Amino acid sequence: MSVSDRFERTREAEKGSALLGILRRRWLIAVTVLVACVAVAVIHQKRAAKSYVATASVAFQSGTLSDAALQVNQSGSSEPQREADTEVLIAHSPEVAQAVRRQLQTSASIEDLLSDVQVEAAANANILNIVASTGDPQQSALLANAFATQYIAFLTRTGLEGINAAAAKLQQQISSLPSTSPERVTLEQSLQRLSGLRAVAGGGANIIGRASVPTAPSGKKLSTTILLGLIAGLALAIAIALLVESLDRRLRTLDECEQEYRLSALTSVPVRFSRQPSGGARAGARGIQDPAKRARLRRRHAPARHAARHERDLRRGQDDCRG
Repeated sequence: MSVSDRFERTREAEKGSALLGILRRRWLIAVTVLVACVAVAVIHQKRAAKSYVATASVAFQSGTLSDAALQVNQSGSSEPQREADTEVLIAHSPEVAQAVRRQLQTSASIEDLLSDVQVEAAANANILNIVASTGDPQQSALLANAFATQYIAFLTRTGLEGINAAAAKLQQQISSLPSTSPERVTLEQSLQRLSGLRAVAGGGANIIGRASVPTAPSGKKLSTTILLGLIAGLALAIAIALLVESLDRRLRTLDECEQEYRLSALTSVPVRFSRQPSGGARAGARGIQDPAKRARLRRRHAPARHAARHERDLRRGQDDCRG
């Protein structure tokens, strides 16, 4: 380990000890801020509006029934992500929301219904997850299931429209061909297949998971809220303690004095309140006839006299240095 590395580690250790010293001196501020942050976080969670989430799942198929009946290549089969995005837009379209509004017989606007619902495509699967979030658990379940139902109804309706349009074109082509034409036979077979698909229009999408009524609101748990409050409170407490410490210009230790004036201290004088023996105590010592008792009394007061004399000598030396 190089000298610079040791120096850096020493500086980091000094910074850590200095921070602990500041928190120790400002412990009342730190604890107050910490408790206040946790209390605010808990109160905010209790007063926040509760949201209940319900999810319905729908499986869809790529391509259209008319394409399958006519035995043509499905144009989007090579782009599954694009097909999934298209289905998401269909399920979250104003047309589907309008049908949901009629089904539930609600006075909510189409914009409100769409804002309460999110549609997500599952990864690596032809599945749509319709997620409804409201303040009422039963309403969330009803809304998610209604969007799933009306999404399938929209696919059925558009599928029938596509079948009818394809059948009309085939009928026109068949009418323009002679009865003995081989192509006429092929077109008639395709028309029969389209007629049979009318009965299963919309069968390419199915609800594989209906939304159930949620039993608990979504969001963070109380333990998570308390943990986040502790983290935020600790950071804020450290910041406030450092701010208060920077505004306090008092010097408490010899190290702080040396750092402030950038000078090394020659010596330090301990602050102590020594009590010299009073005249009555000295007179009492002289009045004691027993030499042993008189000696014990003088030894008892000797440290105080010596400490006071030592402090006077130190102060006198400092005054001489300043002079």
